[in-house]
Amino acid sequence: MVMNILAFADDLTGALEVGAKFAGSGILSSVTADLDSVGTAFQGSGRALVIDTETRHLEPAVARMRLEKLVRQSQAFSPCCIYHKSDSALRGNIGCEFLGIMNAYAELPLYYAPAYPQMCRTLREGNVYVGGRLLSETDFAHDRLNPSRQSYVPAVLSRDCGLPQIKVIASSELENARDRAIYVCDAETESDLKKIAHFLAGGNRTCLAAGSAGLAEAIADMIDLPRMQIPVLPPIRTCLVVNGSLHDISQRQETFGLRNGFASIESGSLPDTIPAPGWVILKQGAAGNEAPLAVARNTGKMVRDLVNRLRFDAVLVFGGDTAYGILSALGRPSVQPLGEAVTGVPVSRFQFRSKNGGRDLHLISKAGGFGPLEVLPQLYGVLNRG
Repeated sequence: MVMNILAFADDLTGALEVGAKFAGSGILSSVTADLDSVGTAFQGSGRALVIDTETRHLEPAVARMRLEKLVRQSQAFSPCCIYHKSDSALRGNIGCEFLGIMNAYAELPLYYAPAYPQMCRTLREGNVYVGGRLLSETDFAHDRLNPSRQSYVPAVLSRDCGLPQIKVIASSELENARDRAIYVCDAETESDLKKIAHFLAGGNRTCLAAGSAGLAEAIADMIDLPRMQIPVLPPIRTCLVVNGSLHDISQRQETFGLRNGFASIESGSLPDTIPAPGWVILKQGAAGNEAPLAVARNTGKMVRDLVNRLRFDAVLVFGGDTAYGILSALGRPSVQPLGEAVTGVPVSRFQFRSKNGGRDLHLISKAGGFGPLEVLPQLYGVLNRG
């Protein structure tokens, strides 16, 4: 029997990130925002399907029902692992979405490891730390849409809906953690994540797991699925950079790029050709009182017109809502993850269809709160080659 991985993320940047982890391990992967795709995606060979559920901003009960429905639809295709890529800053309807998954598999526990040591996210005694500081003491506590004011994971999971028992455990205790419960797994190092992944990938029944892209990568390396040749990242000579994130980290990254050689174009005065050096930051006007999701939709339409007219090789997007707005404006195609250019920044490919025919277009994406200050020059150095 061919088995598969089914993964979920509540926004597009998260879905693309976890899809890139599977692809980078040689697992055939695709990412979609089409919630009706589960019934057709798993035909043929073992693969990973990642669904962007767009549940970050939904009411908790609606998010729970959406996850439960999607998981039940998948059961006929024998997923060996159902993975929930949760936000590392604990934003969104995490607890209710876990409940939706567990409702579809009433007898199974769910193992949750939100730590991502490569990105300075760790979990100690059930508390999330970012760069050594409690999550509630970082900039994430002041997020304009989803502030993270609580660091203790069990408190976050149980605030919106009734869940099974929640237990905080060390990675060394997993062998005894098999009752129906949510097991919050402490992890401060890559070695801790690998121990958790080894336990999860070695079972003989469907595994319910959740956590960071770091845990997904460790599972992908160990799970028994067919492997293909790992895709080669393409050369990106022209790229439209769109910062739709309100996070201070993204704002500082954009400013650093502008001060270090990136060109810019104004949304109200668009050029007829791509300015040198080919990687261009789109400067947008102030949003005023417009709702963030409406801003994302408008940005998507602008990007569609620019990509159609100037024929960029790629679009680089900061922020999940903006990425979804852009992909929606481009027809919401299925996306093939290729891998990561730098940690936390996946590169994907899809077919862009316009009046002039179809062509490959690449999507580079980054969550708003991720990455070093110099991420834009880093990406330019890695991808603008050949």
